Amino acid sequence: MSKLLIPYGFKDGRYFSPFEVENGDHCGCICPGCEKHLRANHGKGRKRPYFSHQTNAECTAGYETAVHKVAKQIIQDEGLAYLPEHIISFPSLLLPSGRSFTREPLVISGHSPAFELVELEKTVHPYRPDITAHTSTDVIYIEIFVTNSTSYEKSNHFKHSNLVEIDLSQAERDVVFDLERFKELVLHQASRKWIHCSLYDDRKNRALESFHSEFEKQKKQEIDRLEARRRSQEQFNKNREKAREPYLEALTELSQVMTNEGLQHRVSNLKRESGETLAKAKAFLGFHQGWPDPIGYCTVHCWIFNTHWIVWQAYIYANYVKGKTRGTVVDAFKVKKDVVERYGVMDCVFSLNNAKQAGKRQGRMREKYYADVGAWFFSDSENKQIPSPYVPVIQFLEELKRLNILRSGASDHLFYVQQNDLAVAQERRLQQRRAIEVENAKRREEAERLAQVAAEEREKKRIADRAEQEKLRKIDAELAHHRIQTRIKRITEEVLELYQSGCNVGFRCNYCSSIKDRCDQACEYCGKSHFEPVEIDKAFVDTLEHRLLCDPRVGR
Repeated sequence: MSKLLIPYGFKDGRYFSPFEVENGDHCGCICPGCEKHLRANHGKGRKRPYFSHQTNAECTAGYETAVHKVAKQIIQDEGLAYLPEHIISFPSLLLPSGRSFTREPLVISGHSPAFELVELEKTVHPYRPDITAHTSTDVIYIEIFVTNSTSYEKSNHFKHSNLVEIDLSQAERDVVFDLERFKELVLHQASRKWIHCSLYDDRKNRALESFHSEFEKQKKQEIDRLEARRRSQEQFNKNREKAREPYLEALTELSQVMTNEGLQHRVSNLKRESGETLAKAKAFLGFHQGWPDPIGYCTVHCWIFNTHWIVWQAYIYANYVKGKTRGTVVDAFKVKKDVVERYGVMDCVFSLNNAKQAGKRQGRMREKYYADVGAWFFSDSENKQIPSPYVPVIQFLEELKRLNILRSGASDHLFYVQQNDLAVAQERRLQQRRAIEVENAKRREEAERLAQVAAEEREKKRIADRAEQEKLRKIDAELAHHRIQTRIKRITEEVLELYQSGCNVGFRCNYCSSIKDRCDQACEYCGKSHFEPVEIDKAFVDTLEHRLLCDPRVGR
């Protein structure tokens, strides 16, 4: 619909739709934009009624002005307008714990209050709001947005007042030209927003007061909780230091032993102190050629016992494996207890490990975190550092299982005797190792043979491929030679024919060297259209064959 069509005309201080006035030039209405006389067109059939200028005036402001003016008239006539919802937001405050404290925004639903008085374009120095609406308690300023939204300066002037903007900039023309639909749009349906709102200041102040009161309450609760936690932590630290005090010397000694220098010193002492025992054990067990695997296997923390690890490992073998009936049960817990009672462990390890195990038992009873860690008064790193006699023992038994001396039982700590003689087991392993080496040697030989066969096959194929390629190359060369000779013969015959017919000028194709008597058509042999003139005489004809043999274009 053209912008030159006007939806409403002005007459006697009011705006009318085309149906509300006489049809034609005698409607008595003028254009809201240019104030020139209008013609009312009631429309026929489906054509919508409209106003048009009586003269051919190029008025482009009439439509927007009419929308703006009639919207204000509608609100004044009806004495109401829908006010949009208002959202009261709350700040985000930080509690002592670092947690954020806020509240969901308070949404005040929109409503349509009845206005006791509606004034149009009343001056509120230095601005004139489109509408000044009075309720029983408040004044509401309304701006109608058709082409220009509310300016920053105007908005800032009314920042302590109630200012609403109704957006008609996207109103559909069909709606604007229908008065009833346009009324509904202006009063209720059009998009609108609060630019400033003081209607609900009392409610907002009460909500903010409640918000800050709740914040202070939670703040105090958190301060009290943090203080109680601090006091509890202080008491816990005191109790922890008191419980740790009897073990400080042991912790220091263990830390010194577990350094590289400390471990070397410990191992050296064990070897020196256990020399006689090692000799007796070797003689008793009959290992005159040296200790068989896995005796001498350096397990984790194997140095914590008060003897060299070869001694306690030989003891386990002699008492729980050697000569035992196949299937005899070996319990790792019982073995550990027996080794500890016979050889003992370092004093610092003994006291610290007892404290750690007691802490685990206490944790399980109280269902605390340290049930799987150790003593609550030790740090996590200290609990991890404290060796357990069970670890080196179970690792030695696992090594016996790996060598098929033992096999797994029903639980992780249970084993069954599989082979009761280390010497026999070692000889069997040696035989198995030799058999494996023989088998591996056979596999390597077979792999080398297969690789040699494959290499020979590849060489044969390469030679055959080369011969085939040479054969194909010769065939291609013969075909190319035949093709060139054929083309030379053809060109020579064609030129001879031209010469004999009296033609003394020809045109040579720059692509294939064919020669013809005209150049206005593409070459019939290669399809190209680039030619150069040549003089056809007896000398040219006699030397043409030689020329063509030297011309690379002929071979294309």
